[in-house]
Amino acid sequence: EGLKSTTENHCPPTFLFSTEYFRFSPFGWVMFVTVFYWLLTLFLLIIKLANGQIRQVPWTTVVGALLYIKYFFFFIYLHQIFLTYAGSACFSYKSWHRGDE
Repeated sequence: EGLKSTTENHCPPTFLFSTEYFRFSPFGWVMFVTVFYWLLTLFLLIIKLANGQIRQVPWTTVVGALLYIKYFFFFIYLHQIFLTYAGSACFSYKSWHRGDE
């Protein structure tokens, strides 16, 4: 029988690494938790910096500001999509016009 090689002694079976462990990508959940706690931290920081001067939270202003920020980032996202599509169309046209296919 003798001694086994170091590979047999210290390496787990290869079938453990070849199985599909995650059935879905966890990145959506990670992003949700990250953004949620970032916003919570920002909110608590604003309250702390106000030194208790805010007696009542103006929720209409808060909601309006959040909607404004959301629309701003949505506009930036749409602008990025448009520029990407326009660039792709431009390069495709140049490639087609030269006959590179």
